[in-house]
Amino acid sequence: MSLSFKEEKDQLEKSLEGIEAASGKGKRKWIRSRNKEKFEYLSLLRGVQQLSQSVFYSEYHNSTDYEQLTVKTIGSCIDEYIKIHGILDYRATIVIDGLNQKTGERTARSLRKAGIHIRKVRGEKDDNNALLRLSDALAGGIREAKEINSVAKKYVSPLSKEGILIEIKP
Repeated sequence: MSLSFKEEKDQLEKSLEGIEAASGKGKRKWIRSRNKEKFEYLSLLRGVQQLSQSVFYSEYHNSTDYEQLTVKTIGSCIDEYIKIHGILDYRATIVIDGLNQKTGERTARSLRKAGIHIRKVRGEKDDNNALLRLSDALAGGIREAKEINSVAKKYVSPLSKEGILIEIKP
């Protein structure tokens, strides 16, 4: 018997919360976590099968149009996900950390205009959402691996090699 989308999402969130606890990172933001906790968290992500070919990111330089780049990245990531997984029909619920209603409405319009099938776009705080905390941690880990901390590269690189973390080139 296959799980419903909600059951799969709940199961993934429980796995991520278990990793947060086991690593010592807890619900803290990436920037407030100690290196040992950060690296343990990244290491433990390798064991989460549900993340395989499901976590995408793009990197931009010298650009300040956050809203436009967010729409572009979301659209590209959804396109890549449905291509990889052979999905023909979908409706995406997009959750963005700290998004206000007005920006959410503009983002939804832009995504629909770009041909992305949206159920809804909403803002949420990462305090209560393990998936947003995952995004925060991966963004922080990727940034550190590329800019600051060469040790972080040792933990981020395997996530890419194993197909958990996939870069979408702009």
